[in-house]
Amino acid sequence: MRDQEFWHSKWASNQIGFHLEDVNPLLPAYWHHANPKREDKVLVPLCGKSEDLVWLATKHDSVEGVELSQIAVRSFFAEHFYTPTVTPISGMHELYQFDELSIYTGDFFTAPVSQADIVYDRAALV
Repeated sequence: MRDQEFWHSKWASNQIGFHLEDVNPLLPAYWHHANPKREDKVLVPLCGKSEDLVWLATKHDSVEGVELSQIAVRSFFAEHFYTPTVTPISGMHELYQFDELSIYTGDFFTAPVSQADIVYDRAALV
């Protein structure tokens, strides 16, 4: 696993070849296999500024992401013209909220996420 500074430098220099500009095509093709319900809370670890978040928010009442980079999270909200509420949490994280979406910035392993019904991971925890 790379250290945090590695990922911060990737986002700061816009070296984000891992980022998809559209929804991952496998998500809508296979999501139904999770037997999702609208009320299921979805957790997306190391979400970046993924378009998958928007797609999931159209299907679920609560989508929660965690992302190390504030650059990624701010870009996500700016690119969608969303104005989130930002709440500092214990000096280690910030919580960005807009409608069904909540994204914590900071270390995934210390983020105060609540229990999820479904975890969606495209390639974060490999």
